[in-house]
Amino acid sequence: MPGLGPLVKVINRVRGADGSLIPYEGVVDGEAIVVRDTLDLPLGVARILIHGSMYRVDPVTLETAYKLGCAELGAPEDPIPVEETQRVELIDRSGLPEQKMELQRIRNNNRVRRHDPIGVSTPAPNADGALQGSFERL
Repeated sequence: MPGLGPLVKVINRVRGADGSLIPYEGVVDGEAIVVRDTLDLPLGVARILIHGSMYRVDPVTLETAYKLGCAELGAPEDPIPVEETQRVELIDRSGLPEQKMELQRIRNNNRVRRHDPIGVSTPAPNADGALQGSFERL
């Protein structure tokens, strides 16, 4: 594939409870790509696939964690347990500082003004603004 860069090795990091590999399936340009153990892909495709495998974001440092690894892109290649990747959301809320939310009811009194006239006057047949009607016989 010209223009997508050199081939790089993408590594599946997700392991089951017994140590077996859990295949990762991603979609790039409408085509499904399954990474079972390792897969050689062009650099551009590998970036898209690895970014799509994100499973966690630290809300303070914005550090991300991916299910796929690649040495050329600096993504770690060490194995991770499948339990760690099964999350409801990307943001790790345990790292967020405690915030107390107070809601206050306010009344917004800004009325929307009309910019078009409420009544439209119809011009007389010979007055400006009226167009003649015409028809043609076929």
